[in-house]
Amino acid sequence: MTIRNLLIAGACVSLLPVAASAQTRTPMPAPAALPTPTVGATVLDSAGTPIGTIASITPQAIVLDVDGTKIAVPPTSVGGTDKGLEMAMTKQALVDAQAQQAAAAKAAVMARLTPGTPVAGLNGAPIGTIKATGDDMVTLTTSKGEAKLPATGFTTNATGQLIIGMTAEQLDAAMAGNGSAEPAATAEPEATPQ
Repeated sequence: MTIRNLLIAGACVSLLPVAASAQTRTPMPAPAALPTPTVGATVLDSAGTPIGTIASITPQAIVLDVDGTKIAVPPTSVGGTDKGLEMAMTKQALVDAQAQQAAAAKAAVMARLTPGTPVAGLNGAPIGTIKATGDDMVTLTTSKGEAKLPATGFTTNATGQLIIGMTAEQLDAAMAGNGSAEPAATAEPEATPQ
């Protein structure tokens, strides 16, 4: 029994210096926190080239300002690294993807510019229907008469409605002033690379 008590006591004694020395060691530094997306932050591409800055953040998208063009990307596509915020694609690939989506969206709108198609204003309120199209102009029939509008003034809203770049009231005022209306330049729909 004495030998057993000595072994147990020896084991305890040998643990004490280890425990004591562990308390005096300098702790390992915590890893640096990776950056998170914030408005105004610069985002780099996979090659380390700045893509642009973050213009806005929603749960659905991070909108990047890329040389003056707003491009919406999924929030999961922008991540923090030790170099900063990065995307897994190059700036050129992002710009090309946005241009392809903008062209596809424009073609889809142009295909909808057919007689009988209902048109709404910026606020979604009905304005009228398309009477005729031709030579880059669209004739719109409204409750106040007809208005000729440039085809480039049409787009779709988030719900897919065909809209023009003004409200019904603005169109009525423009028609009362000079007999025709020119909608405000509509913003290009924000594209999300697939």
